[in-house]
Amino acid sequence: MIFTDRVIVLLFVGAAVMAVGLIGPMVQIGDAGLGRVALLVGAGIDAVVFLLLAVDRRSLGRAANAQRDIVVRRVTEDILSQGAANVARVLIENHTDCPVRLSIADTLPDSFDVGQALPLETVVPAASRAELSYLFTPTVRGEFELGPLHVRRYGRLRLVARQDQRPAARPVSVYPDIYGVARSRRLMARAGHHASGLRRMRVLGEGREFHRLRPYVQGDDTRLIDWKATAKHRQPTVREFELERNQRLVIALDAGRLMTAEVNALTKLDHAVAAAMGLANVALLSGDRVGLMIFSKEVRFYLPPRKGAGQFRRIVDALAQTEADLFESDYAHALGHLAARVSRRSLIVMLTDLAAGSSNSAMVARLSAMLPRHLPVCATIRDPRLAEAAAGAPRVAFDAYRSAAAREVLREHAVTRQVLASRGVMTLDVDADKLLSTLVNRYLDIKARGRL
Repeated sequence: MIFTDRVIVLLFVGAAVMAVGLIGPMVQIGDAGLGRVALLVGAGIDAVVFLLLAVDRRSLGRAANAQRDIVVRRVTEDILSQGAANVARVLIENHTDCPVRLSIADTLPDSFDVGQALPLETVVPAASRAELSYLFTPTVRGEFELGPLHVRRYGRLRLVARQDQRPAARPVSVYPDIYGVARSRRLMARAGHHASGLRRMRVLGEGREFHRLRPYVQGDDTRLIDWKATAKHRQPTVREFELERNQRLVIALDAGRLMTAEVNALTKLDHAVAAAMGLANVALLSGDRVGLMIFSKEVRFYLPPRKGAGQFRRIVDALAQTEADLFESDYAHALGHLAARVSRRSLIVMLTDLAAGSSNSAMVARLSAMLPRHLPVCATIRDPRLAEAAAGAPRVAFDAYRSAAAREVLREHAVTRQVLASRGVMTLDVDADKLLSTLVNRYLDIKARGRL
């Protein structure tokens, strides 16, 4: 049995009145008769409080019937999305003949952020049902166990409460941001590409096979204007082509030490994993073959390029289990491994972070060597804290040293990207929240221009 704040306040009032009755005559406040009255009033208040406590406790019913009278269940998805708001529903059934006031807390892993959502407070009418919900954000991928629900039921006067645990333990899996898959499909739609499912899709652009003529709209490439059709129809008309299918995309995911850095409460690897999943989804919907390599000091996982929904599930399962380690990434070994296993021309998208010194040199050499057989892209996540440190005005000597170091790191990164670009390697350096959209748009642009 739990006493609420109301009981404490009422008992304190009674005790305060009794204290006035005891102390008042000693300090010549009032007379002895007034003191005795105060003692009686204070004692009367406390007596009434204890009587109300008994009445309120009786309104809670028997503890043995608590779980039968009030049924509480939690409902969540089996697969949760990392870094996104997931919904948990709490279903309540009141089998008593009176309204009940409840406070419900949940037992979640430490890596689940619920903000100020818990505990949930509600009043459920007699013989009725209610549904509550709250949002939580898992910050770490992996397998987790949700614990019991803690249900506190208040008496009618809200003086006492009874709390117990309701069995609700269940395993859940935290995967990369699965909502990013839906966002990647919306990106395709906004780009003018229309998907009708995994089995059949037509994507339009500058491919080799003519598809149709259509009226020109703002933003179309003027090189696609068909001047004969324009003269015939007396309005600008452009040619559309079907993009080639059955091309190859291989995503090379760096899971080394540098990818453990945090950006927006998630590691760079977490952001890269979510973007890789969205990009793979778009490519598979486009009818292409998609492969995956995960590496750090050595190649930890390799999946040859294949098509279909089964390939997407294999990619998602591999990404969901990927964690960064504290080893330096061996680009020479990883990209050499990839070059030996991918013979046909492919788009190689490497998600990594730029280091300094020999690591960058090895990466530049290996990515450059993949040309012209393959089309490599080096994508990195911009660190806002690095830019802030470089731009900040120093107040003490430490700030000056930090700012100088940040500027030197940014300079080395810029030089590395310039060298890659000068050798024909495409580079992307974007904010974490724009990584998925940038990758998808670049992939679609490469497809539309027939560069594969």
